[in-house]
Amino acid sequence: MVNSKAKGSSYERKVCKALSLWITDGKKADVFWRSAISGGRATVHHKKGVKIRQSGDICSVAPEGHALTDQYFIEIKHVRDLEIDSLILRGTGCLARFWHKAVKQAYDHGKEPLLIAKQNNAPAMVIAEPNCLHHGALLDDFDGEVICLDTPTLSMELLPFELFLTHRRKHESGDSDLPRRKRQPH
Repeated sequence: MVNSKAKGSSYERKVCKALSLWITDGKKADVFWRSAISGGRATVHHKKGVKIRQSGDICSVAPEGHALTDQYFIEIKHVRDLEIDSLILRGTGCLARFWHKAVKQAYDHGKEPLLIAKQNNAPAMVIAEPNCLHHGALLDDFDGEVICLDTPTLSMELLPFELFLTHRRKHESGDSDLPRRKRQPH
């Protein structure tokens, strides 16, 4: 039996490698890495009123990744059960809690939330705010396959992580930042 902390850490490393290959068009596997204390360092500094560049579960360790991590607060979760049924039917459950926390922490750090979540024996998903994935704020020329969920307590877009990785990112040249979107009120 694998303990949950080891499972989460292992999954964070896997996501870092996949995002690194995605952002560099398959050239580098080491652009992103796990944040110190899995994002806890940023939380501690934020409570002290100190702004630091690092936030979320992953950080950029190479210039190619700064455009993504400077704009997006990336949280990564791998759990036994995301309780997707509760999310869809009631806007509650494990995934809903992860999303609410990611949104709050992202805004605390002046960033957009991006949650990559996986439950056992199921494909991973990328979760973002409305219009982030579907209308091309993060992905270039992307229109389709996104699940839009809008309940009285939350709004999000969901996309399988593997499908996300097959689409081009915004600004293929890599020499400019990803476009900033205007924040939508919650």
